[in-house]
Amino acid sequence: MVLALLAVLFLTLVQGAIAVHARNAMIDAASAGARYGALADRTAADGVARAEQVLAAGSVTALGTSVSAEDLSDGGTPVLRVTVTGTMPVLGLWHSPIEWEVHGHAFRY
Repeated sequence: MVLALLAVLFLTLVQGAIAVHARNAMIDAASAGARYGALADRTAADGVARAEQVLAAGSVTALGTSVSAEDLSDGGTPVLRVTVTGTMPVLGLWHSPIEWEVHGHAFRY
């Protein structure tokens, strides 16, 4: 009985670690894409491509992620916002109905 309880506790901790990894990879991809796309010789499409590369490197593409970018203005200063949307992993990397949306921002140079 105790062994079964410990097994469930261990699997819960592993699942929590997978979820945290997925969210951190999404945040990293959004911010890296925004920084890259905000460079003087780059476009928002370049930022989206960079975010997708980072997601692929972080093994998060299995979570049904989508990447978009838009140009904004913050007090008259141009800003690029990259948005990564994906589902929360449940039971390993299986999808769930819970969606996460993270943003990365960078000032344009």
